[in-house]
Amino acid sequence: MVPVEFCFLQLKGLVLKKLRELKSICSADRVVVCDSLDYISVANCLKLQRMPLYLSHLHNFQPSPSPALSLSVYIEPKEWWESVEWYHPDTKSLLKPFLSL
Repeated sequence: MVPVEFCFLQLKGLVLKKLRELKSICSADRVVVCDSLDYISVANCLKLQRMPLYLSHLHNFQPSPSPALSLSVYIEPKEWWESVEWYHPDTKSLLKPFLSL
């Protein structure tokens, strides 16, 4: 099944903080395309199990991030980072160089 895409073409930052009951930011058959996202912060959203973000600007710079790519990722706690499911299987490894725990 092809997922339904929600496109936020000019979204610069995503901040999720202390949303204790949040499990996902959209349905399982959906993906959020964020081509201009340069800041992600997730803090104390312990039930959040799925991040269906597709960051095409990041995936286009494989295998290593470009110096021109501006991205900050702040995660708290570290255990959440280890357990969360991302839409694309490479997202976690691609975000790692930008990660602050």
